[in-house]
Amino acid sequence: MIRNGRPPVDLFHGNEHLYLRYGRQNWVDGELDLTGIKLDKTSVNRGSFSEPEDVLYSVANKYEHMGVVRFSVGEIPSPVSKPPAPASVFWPVHDPLEENYSHSEIWSKKDGVEEDYSKPTAAIRTEFRIRLARVLTEDRICIRATDPAGQA
Repeated sequence: MIRNGRPPVDLFHGNEHLYLRYGRQNWVDGELDLTGIKLDKTSVNRGSFSEPEDVLYSVANKYEHMGVVRFSVGEIPSPVSKPPAPASVFWPVHDPLEENYSHSEIWSKKDGVEEDYSKPTAAIRTEFRIRLARVLTEDRICIRATDPAGQA
């Protein structure tokens, strides 16, 4: 997990797993609620450099009751459109942290625009969450979230 000076790896394969943390309150009716998908450079871990439990690592143990779901790079909804706003494209970016080499983010920009990143409109963010939540069903849970009392 430790970076140890390793550079980012830009190439992602479509079948590579990404791991996303979620809270128990975000699991509703067999899928991840839209509020469980944070959008503005969504934080995930790359499966090629980590295991699902690595997403929950924190020196302060702040993620101890959270769960982990997986999806593949190829399942990132993109492009996403919601007229009248222009479509946005989404892609993974490897953004290693010193304590977490596998840390990555899902970035976005307006389709066809030359820029590194732009925050999608509220309508696009909602549509992105809806489409990703459809993928994140019960069979995608790697680690089930618990409540602070320890119940699943």
